[in-house]
Amino acid sequence: DAKGMTALYAACQMGHADVVSLLLSHGAQADRPNQSGGSVTPLLISCSNGHHKCAAALLEAGADANKADASGYSPLYICCGKGHAECMKALLAHGAATEDLGARAASPLYVGAQYGHAECVALLIGAGASLNAQEREHRQTALYTTCWRGHAKCAALLLAAKASVDLPEATGATPLYVAAQHARAQCVATLLEAGADVRKADRAGFTPLYVACAHNALECAKLLIIARAPVGAVTPSGATPLHVACQEGHAEVARVLLAAGSSPNATDRSGCTPLYLACLYRRPECAASLVAAGARLDLARANGATALHVACETGAADCAALLLASRASPDVTLADGATPLFLASTEGH
Repeated sequence: DAKGMTALYAACQMGHADVVSLLLSHGAQADRPNQSGGSVTPLLISCSNGHHKCAAALLEAGADANKADASGYSPLYICCGKGHAECMKALLAHGAATEDLGARAASPLYVGAQYGHAECVALLIGAGASLNAQEREHRQTALYTTCWRGHAKCAALLLAAKASVDLPEATGATPLYVAAQHARAQCVATLLEAGADVRKADRAGFTPLYVACAHNALECAKLLIIARAPVGAVTPSGATPLHVACQEGHAEVARVLLAAGSSPNATDRSGCTPLYLACLYRRPECAASLVAAGARLDLARANGATALHVACETGAADCAALLLASRASPDVTLADGATPLFLASTEGH
């Protein structure tokens, strides 16, 4: 037509396989793009729309299984992104390259895993696709991206094929780390069954358990603790998972950590205990659990500040009442002599 679309392209776009076969038998060019100087071939549009019979007819007529569009997307890459497994079967049977990185510098396996297309992932594994290939920008593997998005079936397929369970991306985060961070409990369970390292931290020093607690991923935290993740592991700043759970107000996570033996009196490098942070950020439910677990009420930072000081300074009335009812000293002073009462008065609480 006036825009350069051929009859063959139009038939492939609409999925009219009989028309496609007829046109090809009468000499239609299998690889002619949709526009003069354009880039989308009949095979690309067939794969994009999932018309596998059209794709098969084109390939039998000699269409190039690896001919990409102007952006670098090959037919196989497009199929993996859209989950068109039947088109993939035809492409793989005609020599489609499984390691084509495409415009995003990511493999078809990465793309299929990213979107959770388990049948596509299985086909690529069967075709010998590289399991541990890393996309160029962030060095993420197919296993990493599928765990990030919670596609447990794809994760299981990759792990059964012996994908590297602990291969990290650019920041040092492993598949287990990202699954815990995003509360993907089923993926966490699958990774743990495959032997994922519960102690492996990212480059910032955060463990899978720490990020699970930071993001209130309760079920993930439970699974990690059962797998013997160290509840007392500290970040470079000296914070434990209990510190961050109390800071963020994740009370049930804090209770699970305490039941697993996390110390309520651990101090980070700035001298803060979990109780201090619970009062600083006004988390009375966390504070109550800590007190019940034996947190020392009058532990002070280097400047003399206790949990009661910070509760009064920030107006955390529920926390202050809890501490006083639990017999925290109301007369303890900062290095400059300030009492909790003085701080509450100064701040207008």
